Amino acid sequence: MFNKPMGIVDNLGVIYSSLVGSCDQFSNNHSGGKKMVNEMTASRCFSEGWNLIKDEYLPMVGISLCGLVLMYLLPVLLQGPVYCGMFVILFDRMRGRQFSFERFFDGFNFFLPSLLVTIITLIPGLILTIVVVILVFVMAASGAALEGDNLYGAIMGSIGLLAIVLIVGVVAVISFQILLSFALPLVVEERLGPMDACRKSARAVGDNLGFVVGLVVIQSLLLLGGALLCGIGVLFAFPIVFASSAVAYRHIFGFDSTRNHPLI
Repeated sequence: MFNKPMGIVDNLGVIYSSLVGSCDQFSNNHSGGKKMVNEMTASRCFSEGWNLIKDEYLPMVGISLCGLVLMYLLPVLLQGPVYCGMFVILFDRMRGRQFSFERFFDGFNFFLPSLLVTIITLIPGLILTIVVVILVFVMAASGAALEGDNLYGAIMGSIGLLAIVLIVGVVAVISFQILLSFALPLVVEERLGPMDACRKSARAVGDNLGFVVGLVVIQSLLLLGGALLCGIGVLFAFPIVFASSAVAYRHIFGFDSTRNHPLI
């Protein structure tokens, strides 16, 4: 019944595989002088990730739709459980288990730790927002009493300062989020608490920085491309992005394919 759609899916796999090669050179040249685990590359993660989900790609797209709807309704509260649910399914696939839509909702068993991880990742962005708002108000109050050339100079100086704060702040926020890239899969697979998961993720990303940055860049491009296609493309990119992250997790942290976690 799915022969024709799966032909389209196979073509998508070829397209995605051709896209990720551009990040491999970056990964190899920015590994901080450390040999990456199993000589990982972004293309390898996407290739293995695609092989992991291609037989169940259309159901994974359906799960992505469900997850995106949940995150749209309650973005902060449900982002963590949705992400955990995706990793539960992907880790099941790595263990050769039968695909089960119901397993997606097992991500809600990690509601509290995943919520705390989500909040931790949002803290730098919140701080940046507060700093920018305060800075704008201070600049507005300072410039209210100025006029003429003094006002023009104050405005230009304020714009320059605000631009510097925004650039530095955005880079810091993105860097912090990249460091915590593997916190949620660590919560799922190793049952770590939020702080331990964040610390372990940050250490591992630091040891494989070039690889992880390259992976995140191509993941972001896939999601951006999907968003530009009237948003519908995100549904098709979402499973591939998560599958590549799951494969990267397996290479960096190791993976016990015989482990059978009880539900909590």
